[in-house]
Amino acid sequence: MEIRQFLLFNIFLLVLHLSLLSNNNGGGGGVEASHKLFPEFQSLNAVRVGEVHRTGFHFQPPRNWINDPNGPMYYKGFYHLFYQYNPYGAVWGNIVWAHSVSKDMINWESLEPAIYPSKPFDYKGCWSGSATILPGNKPIILYTGIIDPGQTQIQNYAIPANESDPYLRQWIKPDNNPLVVASQGVNSTAFRDPTTAWQGKDGVWRILVGGRRRNRGIAHLYKSKDFTHWTKAQHPLHSKARTGMWECPDFFPVSGSSKNGLDTSAQGNDVKHVLKMKPHKLKTGEHVEVKGITPAQVAVKWD
Repeated sequence: MEIRQFLLFNIFLLVLHLSLLSNNNGGGGGVEASHKLFPEFQSLNAVRVGEVHRTGFHFQPPRNWINDPNGPMYYKGFYHLFYQYNPYGAVWGNIVWAHSVSKDMINWESLEPAIYPSKPFDYKGCWSGSATILPGNKPIILYTGIIDPGQTQIQNYAIPANESDPYLRQWIKPDNNPLVVASQGVNSTAFRDPTTAWQGKDGVWRILVGGRRRNRGIAHLYKSKDFTHWTKAQHPLHSKARTGMWECPDFFPVSGSSKNGLDTSAQGNDVKHVLKMKPHKLKTGEHVEVKGITPAQVAVKWD
């Protein structure tokens, strides 16, 4: 039941993500994921929108800027939605991981931000990432930390302060962060948005991190036996020339015969995998092909 609920939740998030892409397009010929900066407005108090102008079923915060949905999970009876949010203004800036919970994905309760800049490994920003439920029903968040004005990007983790709290109100960022840093030859200013992890038959955990080398979009692949020490694979999971930075990658299994969702580590002859990303340089309506077919059809080999 929880896997099916998680699948429905991800469909909901995909619609939300596509809506954000459409709204940020501005009517131009291409979808550029980077945001225009308006420093003078980043902390300008926004007006609360009247209920008559708010969406009826799509998620919307009470006010202010929102972008990437992050780390969806179903935990102890609640759908958890984290998202990039400016608590002080209606334009991009002051980004935190806002947090809302719901029983039905229609009526949402806003909680205090789960993650916000507070440590040397994220003091310039807490950008997008994901959530993984580890064995023993233990949630963990992976996210990108910004560590300097030049926007050097590293990958961090956070864990619940109290796993018995179904609301997961408080999160801890341990001092052994970061987990992943850009190695030599990897562009550290285009290195972000770690995915939900999956575990292979060999027991090794894997994640992707979006990247760019010149104008080639890349899904960097990392492996770990203990979820703490990560090693970059020799080759990326996939890359594509002339697509620019690959933001918010996702990699997940789908069943070839059932409408039910699958655990992220599911494998088998009837399982295919979807690789999804948000390329900077694609024009509206274009898509990235993996091994000659669209991502929704491809079974990707990850070793």
